[in-house]
Amino acid sequence: GAALMSPKADRMMPNKCPRHAVMQQRVVKLRMQSAGEQRRGDASETAAAATDSSMAATRKFAKGLAEHMSELYNCPPGEEDWSPYSESVSFEDPLDRQEGLEAYKAAFARLKNSQLSSKPTFEVQDVSVVSAGKVRSRWTFSSQVSLLPWKPRVWFTGVGIYTLNDKGLVTRHVDEWDSVEGGGRLGALRDIVWGGSGLWREQPVGGVALAKSTLLRRGAEYQIRRVEESFHAEAAFTVAKGTSTKPDAVNEINSFFAGQNVEGRSLFPTAPTLICVSDHLQRGPKWIASFLPEEYVNNGDPYPTPLDPSKLEINRRNECLYAVKALNTQPDPFDGWVSTEKVYAAKSELEEALLRDGVQISEAFRIARYAQVYGDSTEYELWIPIESFQLRAAHLISAAEPSNTPPGLKLDFNTLDEDEDSTA
Repeated sequence: GAALMSPKADRMMPNKCPRHAVMQQRVVKLRMQSAGEQRRGDASETAAAATDSSMAATRKFAKGLAEHMSELYNCPPGEEDWSPYSESVSFEDPLDRQEGLEAYKAAFARLKNSQLSSKPTFEVQDVSVVSAGKVRSRWTFSSQVSLLPWKPRVWFTGVGIYTLNDKGLVTRHVDEWDSVEGGGRLGALRDIVWGGSGLWREQPVGGVALAKSTLLRRGAEYQIRRVEESFHAEAAFTVAKGTSTKPDAVNEINSFFAGQNVEGRSLFPTAPTLICVSDHLQRGPKWIASFLPEEYVNNGDPYPTPLDPSKLEINRRNECLYAVKALNTQPDPFDGWVSTEKVYAAKSELEEALLRDGVQISEAFRIARYAQVYGDSTEYELWIPIESFQLRAAHLISAAEPSNTPPGLKLDFNTLDEDEDSTA
């Protein structure tokens, strides 16, 4: 019996209490689970902290992007700040691809000062943070092509897509052009040469002030342009039974600018001159309008007083967005302006494109005339006021990503509302 009670024999015997052994196993398992959960919890906290840090860096980059781009384009060559970019940054647009920061700098230098691009302007219209490490911006760019004798200024709009690393540095920059939907480099060259970039248009003459506006989008089919608040000299006219008082209205405005006003003050010529029509069937009011020089808005200078207010009025017109399409310059033999047939053909095409894209427009329209502004020719544009955008069209004028938002949702510039629209 003593042998059975010895320590050696005890180690060799099975556990006298199976329940105790099971409890020990459970304790060990629970401790292992707890340690695993702790490790997972620590990893989750680390990942969350990294995401928060990345999002903070992304938002910081987005907040300063407009100012950064302005400084890049406006500072003297060689003084650009490249600190927001990784050494391995890559760049791509429809015309060019570059790898590495030095190549990125060289491409930018060619935009600022070369025979193909000089005196550039770059304006960031909108910035959107898509997610941690991804930012979108909507931009407008123009530059002068000094290589050509008439030194045209070309215009482009589009979206910049920036990818950032964990440190908030740009590792990839992609520019998409609104006017090029495919075709790569060939599509880009086609747009520059045969599209609406402005390559074949002469510089505006110095003796005419253009209405202050901002190009928000230059697409393949139409532009979206914001025309700033301004004063207009306006003269009404009528069209009935083959007769029109349009020439009389034009003469009223020309005389007013030439100094036939109460103060006897001549005004600096402006462009374009507008034919304004309030409805599609031209049954409502129609008038000729010319923009008054900019100082009457910015400086608050009193404008000259018309001699006969019943024939000519001065009206303040608020800022407005327009869809714009170039018109064939074939003149109407009736009054020398662009033919009515060309206007309505272009209007039908433009309305169809806007309806397809989710842009809500007015019945009113404008015919803009640029007489000897770009060289000796006379050019015409069709302007249709934009009333609102469906949310699926928000990317047309903002940095938002394109989406398949239901057509009942609208964007009315500063407000968002839900509105069932059976015509959409």
